[in-house]
Amino acid sequence: MLEISEELLRKYVTSPKPLPKNHPGVQNLWRQVNEAFQSRDAVSVLDFSSDLLGVGCRDVRMFYLIAWAHYRLWEFARAKKWLEFAMKIYPFDIDLKLLLAEIFILEQNSNSAIDLLS
Repeated sequence: MLEISEELLRKYVTSPKPLPKNHPGVQNLWRQVNEAFQSRDAVSVLDFSSDLLGVGCRDVRMFYLIAWAHYRLWEFARAKKWLEFAMKIYPFDIDLKLLLAEIFILEQNSNSAIDLLS
């Protein structure tokens, strides 16, 4: 399982020279992540996401997919950590907010979900 710490997150987000998105290796990894996501394979999403993080990917979609995979595996604490981190960088991303609100609702914390979405 992809375990992430605040220090590791900062390292990936601030890495000086990520591979460009048009690099063939990065495009192939994105293709594999998207195929895993389409087939609802959360474990594969985490595996390929780890590889993308390793090449310096900092895309909001990547953070969302990692959070989504943890959510699908019922690892809400990990999912929330990724979502909250991503929202520090992308505070207005609606997909991040909706997934976090859904987790709050599943945790029977509807007040937090309402606050987040209002």
